[in-house]
Amino acid sequence: MHIIGSNCHITLRHPDINGGEAYGFVLDPASHYPEGLAIKREVFTGLTIPMKVWVYFDVLLADDLINPDGSRHEANRQEMYTMLMAYLGKLKDIQFGFGLGAIVGLGAIEYAATEKHYAGYSTIRVHLTNAGGYQGVIDESRFNLSFWDGDLTWETGYWR
Repeated sequence: MHIIGSNCHITLRHPDINGGEAYGFVLDPASHYPEGLAIKREVFTGLTIPMKVWVYFDVLLADDLINPDGSRHEANRQEMYTMLMAYLGKLKDIQFGFGLGAIVGLGAIEYAATEKHYAGYSTIRVHLTNAGGYQGVIDESRFNLSFWDGDLTWETGYWR
């Protein structure tokens, strides 16, 4: 189980990857956004999608990677790279989790990543873009319980 702030900084989730469970990544502390991310919003008038959003973050991949809580990360560099590439193969329905909540409806479209590979580690700047409407940052737990047959009511859940 991936727990933000403990064994990862951020999580990615997609119904077709990892059995639909979130997968955690450690962010690069030497990046422009150490232990964080950047969200860029562009507003359009008169278009089908009124707002375009880009979520930027820098992932660190390495063997013997250290988690935010100081423990050793369980996956190795190649395993993390394989998982990240699986998410970057999805054009929609990526859910991005971080300390404040979640951003949903993202896809790896347009300019999706810049990879830098060194002898002992890799850094990958990821750019995810909304593939539809943008709801802002939402409560991730509540969102994941918001299914037609889920535990939440119409008033307490998110439309999915």
